[in-house]
Formats: sequence, C-alpha cells, structure tokens
Amino acid sequence: MTKETYDLVAEQFLNATDEDVVDAYTDAYAGRTVFAGGPDWDVDVACDLRVGGVWSIRSAPPDGAAYRETNRFTVVDRPRRLAFESALTMPDGSTVRRDVDVTFRSVGGRE
Repeated sequence: MTKETYDLVAEQFLNATDEDVVDAYTDAYAGRTVFAGGPDWDVDVACDLRVGGVWSIRSAPPDGAAYRETNRFTVVDRPRRLAFESALTMPDGSTVRRDVDVTFRSVGGRE
C-alpha cells in the first residue's frame, strides 16, 4: 500500500513569545475549547510534551459517540518544532493515521 503525502501550510500571526505560542498550542485546558465541536460537547485533553509522550484528545457531542485522537511526540524542539504520529478514531470506528510536523517561527515579534 502506498502512503499518500500532503503538505498543508497554515499561518497565524500572534503577538506572543515563541514559548507562549507552543504552550497555547499544547495546553490541555485550552484544548477543551479548541477541540469542542460545540459549547455543550464533552472534551478531555491531556498532553505529555516530551519525545515519546502522548497528547490525547477525546471529544463527544451530547448523547453521541466520541472522536478520539492519540498523538505520540517524535520531535520536541521547543519552541521551534513539534512532530507527532497521530491516529484519529471516528465514532464509526474508522481511523485516520497521519504524521504531523509543526514549525513555529518568529516574524519580528516578541522573542
């Protein structure tokens, strides 16, 4: 089976330090809002930010089955880069696997 590769570039400019941006990206408390599909969704997030550590996300609508995402960090080069292997399991039991590489960079902002 051939593995397909896609590149996605997304940019967000923030008035924050590099460290603050990485913290916000992986913060478990913030993740409860970011990964909710609606205001009444039940969301649990835990993040062990280290190589081999797991970032787990469970998100479920009211009276519905949960989406579960398990990410295992392969690179933690704080505050420049994070990489992880991800498995997203849908409520129907199907799973999407992907390798994710996130790069953070300063653009003349705070250091």
